[in-house]
Amino acid sequence: MVDGIRLAREALVARFELSQRMVTRVGALLARQVDLTASVLESARSGTLLEKVLIQPRLLTEADQLTPALLRELITATERSTGTALDTPLTVAVDGGWHTIALEEEVLAAGGWPHVPGAATAATGPSAGPSALALRPENIGLALISPESLPVVLSRQEASGLFAPEEIGRLKLTLLTSVEPKLRVEALRRLALSPLPQNEKATLALRALSDDSPEVRKEAAGLLRQLGVSPEICEAIRSVCDTPLYGKPHALERLVATLKDASPSERQVVAAVLISDFRNEKETVIQGALLATLVHFADTLAAAEPLVAALVQQIADRMAVAPTLAEPARRLFESIGKSAPPALAGFLRKEMERAPDRRSKAYYLEILSRFALPDADRARLADEVVRCVAGWNDSDPECRRLAGQLKGFGEDGVRALLAGYAAAEEPLRPFLVRTLDQLCAATDASARVMARVGAFLLEVLATAKRPLRSAVLECRLWMRPTLGADLRAKLAADFISNVHDSRLDQILDATESALERLGIPAVEPLVRAAHESPYDIEREIACKVIGKVLMGVHEPDDEVRRAAEKATATLLAIIAAGSPSAAAACRALGRVGASRAAPTGDVERLAGILRGLIAQSKLVFESVEALGWIASGANAPLPLRLEVGLIYLVYLEEQYPEDLAKEVVTAEGRVLQISLNTAAYTDLIPVIVDGLERIALAPSISATFREKVVERVLAKWYEAIAYKVIWGPANITHLGQSLGRIGASPDSPTWLRVKVLAALRERVIIMPMVESIGKVLAVPDNAEPVLAQCEEIAAALMAMTAHPDFSEREDREVILRALTEIALREQPTRDAQKADGLRRQVADLVVRAIGDDVPGAREMLRELAECERLPRAFRRAVAARMRKV
Repeated sequence: MVDGIRLAREALVARFELSQRMVTRVGALLARQVDLTASVLESARSGTLLEKVLIQPRLLTEADQLTPALLRELITATERSTGTALDTPLTVAVDGGWHTIALEEEVLAAGGWPHVPGAATAATGPSAGPSALALRPENIGLALISPESLPVVLSRQEASGLFAPEEIGRLKLTLLTSVEPKLRVEALRRLALSPLPQNEKATLALRALSDDSPEVRKEAAGLLRQLGVSPEICEAIRSVCDTPLYGKPHALERLVATLKDASPSERQVVAAVLISDFRNEKETVIQGALLATLVHFADTLAAAEPLVAALVQQIADRMAVAPTLAEPARRLFESIGKSAPPALAGFLRKEMERAPDRRSKAYYLEILSRFALPDADRARLADEVVRCVAGWNDSDPECRRLAGQLKGFGEDGVRALLAGYAAAEEPLRPFLVRTLDQLCAATDASARVMARVGAFLLEVLATAKRPLRSAVLECRLWMRPTLGADLRAKLAADFISNVHDSRLDQILDATESALERLGIPAVEPLVRAAHESPYDIEREIACKVIGKVLMGVHEPDDEVRRAAEKATATLLAIIAAGSPSAAAACRALGRVGASRAAPTGDVERLAGILRGLIAQSKLVFESVEALGWIASGANAPLPLRLEVGLIYLVYLEEQYPEDLAKEVVTAEGRVLQISLNTAAYTDLIPVIVDGLERIALAPSISATFREKVVERVLAKWYEAIAYKVIWGPANITHLGQSLGRIGASPDSPTWLRVKVLAALRERVIIMPMVESIGKVLAVPDNAEPVLAQCEEIAAALMAMTAHPDFSEREDREVILRALTEIALREQPTRDAQKADGLRRQVADLVVRAIGDDVPGAREMLRELAECERLPRAFRRAVAARMRKV
């Protein structure tokens, strides 16, 4: 049996010394389903007589009817024209619709190798190349039923007398080379009764299953039945081989279904048949279906290493011209790898080493990274992944995908990334820093490793340009507890001391967030910067972050309390000195006083200082804001909460001074002149609103006072939306969102939630109000007044989904999110039947939104399918729809 070579152009040029003319002719012949053996290609070097034979025009034009006789005519014509003789006789072997040009001695050798001791082992090693895909029992470990267990039709002694060795050879040659299907069928039938060993008969049957003739394939399936394969499986094999292309996927499904009770030998036979089909199939869609079917034989293939080696090479060659096979091949490799990763890993590594480009290497690296390999191999693989990524471009999705695989390497991935960083070009380094951050987040790295990472990033910052510095600042690893306090302090000092180099908001915001993530160890260098830095921006950010860091501590220890004391003293000194950063220090003082690290006595002292600043008309707005923070803090006494709450209510009722806006006459006519103080009043409104919200939700506040606060805030809401006070759209929205947070608090009583919903419903066409309504209705409160509001709001939102003014995807996402929160309620309406109808409507809208690519729609549908509060029948229906979209 001979095997033709079917390689991509690049692989063909690399393997054989062919002229460009010959390479082109090989490609053209492959397109006409004519291939050549490796021996023929090796003999067809540039300038040889064999090359002249193969590039004759007639060979290509009559490729469909290629026979040994036609090939001899071409050889004779070439010999006459050149005056030389071809010393390597050729023939044509027909197999599965393909015509293979081979040396005559190759055909004879194919029948002789099985009789030579040790030949099977030599032919099936990993280096055997594509020829190892020949469906030989010794390749797949086939163990069919012994001859003794089969009915005796013709005894071996009788067969030996009827079949001479020369006749068996002629029958094999007929089966391999005859162009007449009837002759091949007859040869196969006679060989089935011959005295050949059982394994050789199986070889012939498997080979014949790839024949292009339905009659031959049918006969081959029958021979397998004689060799012990079940009739059902034989019929399913015949169906796969005989079914037209459009029906082949279904035939493959039926074949898999017949294997429920199949023996290991039968599974091996079917796997070999599928691999043969893949080798000869030209339609990419069917190739993908065959690979998907082979996934069911992963365990069987894992036990046949030579076959897997050849299969890997064959798939690699096919993917070079059909990239769509990459995904089904990936699934097949990963399935086989679960059973035998070391063997498959070696085969995939060889393909990776011969891959022509970085993208192809990345494909194999990604698959290998999923295997359970020995520690030494995984460490080496991590280095290879980093080298591949470091020389790539993060704008390529495949580069980002491969980098994501580093998360599975643990500390080996961290080590490899630190070692390979220097080899990366400057534009890629920010991406590598972000990858390192994600890797540290996914890895339970030791304190030693985290110290090394922190020191590395500190070194990077020394020479980092803006994009790289921004990537370092945005890292989430700064909040890891295993990052030492000393290193955090050094990083904080570096971050704050470089703020003045850039005034870009992006860098400033990133620096502030990074300092917050460093936590308490950052307080001391920030206190020092707030007191000593010559730059206003550095002092302001230092003050702001000090307050936020201390405010975020829930269980302060002695170290935190000492840091709070030191910060308080520094902030008071800055305020007393009247420096430019006094306003930032005043606001930060309020947060420090609101933190759990501030003693009760200190809280009252700080509140007294802030009252004094208000009385002196010094830092009035900043002091008011700071008082609000202190009054809502965990250690604030109740009288202080009430006092500050009343102060805030007074400010809430404050009217604008008359001179904030006045009409004046200029040379250009009458104009409205806005005082510069207007901004101060409008900026104070959100401060007052936020302060009242925090006080209303603060612990230990009395229900009576909470009611008074909420009633006044609601009254101001109705005044603002009726334009009885001029607050501006931004402040009105801010007020509505604050009301929503109060209503969404689990501690808020039902009456308050109902009033908030009624208020927000007045402006339901504003998207931030819709978001707030959704959060309020997410609270499990099934009181009748809440349900009444829920019904009215649902009706309004449903009407909005049909209105063209709300057809933008961003608006649809907000509306559907609120409707989903309603549908997820245990009781969205007062009537159970209406509730079912509402849920179905919401599900319909979400499914439609998925089709329109509305953000978050698929997640909403998943929540509806998995919410255990909802009826089981509804969840099943939604789950079924999810599978379709």
